[in-house]
Amino acid sequence: METIQIESIMEEIRREIREKPEYREAVTFEQIPMLSQAENAAMMGEKYDEELLRQNVADMGAHFAVPYYRPIAGNRFKTFFKRVLRKLMCFLMRPALEEISSFHAMTASSMNAVANFIREQEAENQRKDRKIAELEKELSALEQQKEQAK
Repeated sequence: METIQIESIMEEIRREIREKPEYREAVTFEQIPMLSQAENAAMMGEKYDEELLRQNVADMGAHFAVPYYRPIAGNRFKTFFKRVLRKLMCFLMRPALEEISSFHAMTASSMNAVANFIREQEAENQRKDRKIAELEKELSALEQQKEQAK
């Protein structure tokens, strides 16, 4: 039986690390490339886009189910083998896929509720903005009456 010299292997790895120039100095945060704020906003969708939200919620609702049976393509032997494997794995995979589909359905439902809440809040904000405008007009009219009464 061959013995493994762990210490000699570790010493060799340490020596190789010391000799490589890229490992001589520690990397600082300034050396790590970062996304600019505009790139980050573009990737994360920082600005609210009602149409994008509506489209994403519709897609979530349409594609939440993860089907167990999908068409199998390939030559006859591979197709037969894959079908046999699928039938053998059914007891294990079907409950997991049903849980995933259930989670996706709850997520889609939650996102739909969030989208509806946003629409309601926007409508409420518009009503409040109109009310504020009306009250500002009334206030300015009252201030003018007060000025005229002096």
